[in-house]
Amino acid sequence: LGSSSARARALAAVDRLVADFALARQSARSGATSRTIDFTGNTYTIAGLTDPLRGTGTYTIDLGVEDENILFDDFGG
Repeated sequence: LGSSSARARALAAVDRLVADFALARQSARSGATSRTIDFTGNTYTIAGLTDPLRGTGTYTIDLGVEDENILFDDFGG
């Protein structure tokens, strides 16, 4: 993949993470509770939130899955 494509995917991943951290923070504040974000490999979950895309289960994002619109790549670093 070209470097501009890899850069776009990396920026999309950052945008997704920032948005999800904000969601977890807002949810914790409005519910007067804590939210835990657990990272395992390319996947993270936000405990206590329902997956908005699927309507059930824990909010889970797999950054290595193309249909999440985000991919991780080896940037040679």
